[in-house]
Amino acid sequence: MRKNDYYEIQNLQRWMLWAFFIPVMTGLMTFNVNAYQQQILHGYPIGAKPLPDAWLVIVLVCISLSCIILFILVLNLQMEVKVDKWGVYYRYIPFITSWVFIPGNDIKEWKVDKIASKTLGVRPGFNFRTLYVKGNTALHIMLYHGKIIRLGTQREKELRKAMDLMTNRNME
Repeated sequence: MRKNDYYEIQNLQRWMLWAFFIPVMTGLMTFNVNAYQQQILHGYPIGAKPLPDAWLVIVLVCISLSCIILFILVLNLQMEVKVDKWGVYYRYIPFITSWVFIPGNDIKEWKVDKIASKTLGVRPGFNFRTLYVKGNTALHIMLYHGKIIRLGTQREKELRKAMDLMTNRNME
């Protein structure tokens, strides 16, 4: 394996995960248990137009599975960025699992700068894509065919140095 000039891995801070998911999951699961107990076990319908018992069970199972799947996805969320003399590589697990390669020769210009939004995620746009987990600094890459890719970073100085090395090598 080649030595990378720059490598960064970002994980979602766990306290943010627990602060959001514990109340949401507790509320949804409490509703599920109470709905099942009230309508299925005790025979008291929920609401003015209750679902049939079979449909209620299906809805409750779907809500529970959706919560569990979302929880697992967010728990495994991580972004990796590598820069070496050939270009920039990135992946955003669990959404982009294989490495995406941006050759250094395809990069028209780049800068490390602040980004407006501080929320995590994948932000696809008309002619751009933004990927970040935390923070408000990103590597902005403009390609020759007009597409813009923004990759979040927590180590802007090291990334700037690695990008300088990569672009200077590709100009030689």
